[in-house]
Amino acid sequence: MSATLIPLKTPLSSEAANNRFLRALWASLRAEFGKLAWQESPTRYGPRKVIYFGYADLGLSGLIRIGVTYKRRSIIDCVVFWNVFDKTNLPTDRFERCVRLAESATETEITISAKILVPYGLDFQRVERRGAISIFHHNNVNYLCLRFLAFDEADAAHQFALYTKPILDILSSFTNLFLNLDEYTDLLPPPLDVHRSTFSLNLDWIDGFPIINGMLVIPEQCFALIDAIVCDDLNVQKQQLIDACHHFHAARVLEEQSRNFSSTHSVAAELALVLYVSCLEVLSLINAPPPRTCSTCNQVQYSISARVTEFMEKHHGSVVAQFVRELYTFRSKYLHVGQLLSSRSYTRQAIPQLDSSSTNGTRSTMPMVPLLNLREYTSFCIRAVTHELTEFG
Repeated sequence: MSATLIPLKTPLSSEAANNRFLRALWASLRAEFGKLAWQESPTRYGPRKVIYFGYADLGLSGLIRIGVTYKRRSIIDCVVFWNVFDKTNLPTDRFERCVRLAESATETEITISAKILVPYGLDFQRVERRGAISIFHHNNVNYLCLRFLAFDEADAAHQFALYTKPILDILSSFTNLFLNLDEYTDLLPPPLDVHRSTFSLNLDWIDGFPIINGMLVIPEQCFALIDAIVCDDLNVQKQQLIDACHHFHAARVLEEQSRNFSSTHSVAAELALVLYVSCLEVLSLINAPPPRTCSTCNQVQYSISARVTEFMEKHHGSVVAQFVRELYTFRSKYLHVGQLLSSRSYTRQAIPQLDSSSTNGTRSTMPMVPLLNLREYTSFCIRAVTHELTEFG
């Protein structure tokens, strides 16, 4: 076995900068060897301060294990190329050339579009921003177009997928819809019609979808959050908001599945409840005061249920806060003690039963969770928190 360690000429100062260097390195290896396929096997050796990503197929006679050494966590000191299987001589000069090229590499601007699958035959209002995102129509199809920086074609495809997943989560949260992307294309937005009317929407709407004049309208605050994703300008609070949007979108997909009678529709409804309430839990954490410490035992006192209830009372009042508090209890019992929300025995005919452990004294054959109401309350809170973050930084 033989290994080559190639030190960086100038260590980079942040995890983001080091990850950018790695993207550039993978692009330079692809260009140099014409191939880079991974058998990922991530491993950290703490005492040696080395992290291995896995085994790379560079078209050589054997796989090369690639990793990095570090002196400070997430700050690369050297790149390691290890000939674990002794099937090839290490092309050390070529490896070093790739490292040096990566250190000085610059990205190019890439534009990629993809079809947005929007349910119920709805269309987005045309959006053309100076920033990273455009939404447009072509042949009665909605398209999402992103402009961003990448090192090569493979890096661009990876970055596009990395950006579009949270972008769809955000768009779902601002429209109450479940969304997906279809085929990628190099189709560019058509010229903008300067005479075409555009409409704006207040963030305090609730119930249904944000439709004005037959089109889905997205507020400026939503696109400001999307720009922050593509520009890598996310602080802790915005990242928490995006995580909450992920829970919302996943819940919305499951809610739709629960409407279709099948052997799994009860499970879909239960999991949708779990994710909607979890979304509210994440939202309530944003800019929340730190938990109190017990004066007697000096232990941190967490009261997540109370925090969520207080958050809901702020945005929806006491009645909705109590409604969500009860759903929070349902979620906890479902997750931690296995209590189901129904007997899961619905066969297109209701058979009411008693259940002394439920709040209303009955056990339904299918979950009776008011998911539509919970969805509306949750998406409203997402928009309200987004407004707070964009207004006050």
